[in-house]
Amino acid sequence: MVANPKPAPDVYLHAAASMRLAPEDCLVVEDTVSGVTAASKAGMRVAALAAGEHATDEYRLKLRESGAAWLMRSIEEVTKIVD
Repeated sequence: MVANPKPAPDVYLHAAASMRLAPEDCLVVEDTVSGVTAASKAGMRVAALAAGEHATDEYRLKLRESGAAWLMRSIEEVTKIVD
């Protein structure tokens, strides 16, 4: 449905358009660097979920550098920013 995969913003722009939302009105929860990058390029706010064994300090730093506004270590923390 989109021309380019993540880290291009196409999938997020398509999703926003199909919901008739402006990108800046969207919040994306992502757990990959390519996903955070894509959502950031789309102009959306991004919460990175860095949970599990793969989520080292180095990985968390990459998520931040990719554009995550928030960095969460559990899914329960995500609910705090959307309430």
